[in-house]
Amino acid sequence: MRMSNDGFISMTDTLVAVQALTEYANRARLADVTRMDVRLTSPSDPSVDQLLHIRNRSDISHSHVIQMKRVWGHVNVMGRGAGLALIQLHVNYGVDVGSLLDEPSTKSFGLTIREFYSPVRNKSAITIEACTKWLRDFPPSSGSAVLEVDVPTGYFLVESEAERIVRENAHPSLRDAKTLHQKTVWLFDHIPNRWNCFNHTVRRWFAVANMTLYRGAVLYEANARENFVQVLFNSTPLYTLSICEVCGSYQCPYCPYYNSAQQISFSIFHVYAIFLSLFLLKRNKFI
Repeated sequence: MRMSNDGFISMTDTLVAVQALTEYANRARLADVTRMDVRLTSPSDPSVDQLLHIRNRSDISHSHVIQMKRVWGHVNVMGRGAGLALIQLHVNYGVDVGSLLDEPSTKSFGLTIREFYSPVRNKSAITIEACTKWLRDFPPSSGSAVLEVDVPTGYFLVESEAERIVRENAHPSLRDAKTLHQKTVWLFDHIPNRWNCFNHTVRRWFAVANMTLYRGAVLYEANARENFVQVLFNSTPLYTLSICEVCGSYQCPYCPYYNSAQQISFSIFHVYAIFLSLFLLKRNKFI
C-alpha cells in the first residue's frame, strides 16, 4: 500500500521492498537488459508530452518527475523496449470543511491545535499549541509518531529554535523536529494515553496578507500510517489581516493605519513671505 512518493506505507515496508526489488533485479539481470523509451502525454494538458529514455546502467535508478498543471482527465503512457518501469501519479488537494477530511477506520489519536497571536495588531508572531493523546486501550501507547502542522504563508520557524524546543523536553516523548516549506514536522518515539501539549512560535519573515482561512495538521504513526488523525483549525485573524496592517512596521505608502501625518497647507501669504525673504537675503549679499 502506497501513501508517499517513492515508498510504501512505512519506512520498514519501504526498506524491505527496496531490498527485495534490488535482489530480484540482480538475479534477473534486469540492469543489463533494460533499454526502454517511455512516452507520457495528457489530453487535458497539451504541454505535457515527455519522452523518457531509460538505459541499462546510466539512469535506471533515477526518478523522473513531471509536473502537470491540469489534472483532470487521464494520462497516456506508452513504453517501448525491454525492462520494467514504475509509473506513479501523485495528486494533492486542500479542503476547508471538516467533513471532507479523510478519517481512519479506527480512532487512534486525539489532536487539538490552538493559536495565540502577538498583542501587536500586525500579528508578526504566532504561538501554536499542539496537544496529543493516544485513544486506544491496546496497545497502551502508540509507536513512533509524526506530527505535521501547516505554517501560514510568510511565516517560518528557524531550525535552531525547533531543536531548542526538543532539547528542553517541551513534550515528554518529543525526540526530533524539522522545518519545511510552510510546515513544521515533529517526531515522537511514542504518544502516551494522556494529553500532553507543547508550544512553538512561528514568526513573519515576508509580508503576506489575506491568508487562507483554514489550515490543517495531521498526526500519524510512522510505521502504521493507517493510524492517523487530521484536524482543521480556523485562522480568521490572519484571513482578515490587510496588507497595510502587515506592513505597519515598514511604513508602507498609501496605508492609513501607520503611515499617516498631518497635511501642511500653504497660503498665498506664506508663498509671498518666502519669496520676499529670499529677495532680501540675496540683496543683502551684494551690498
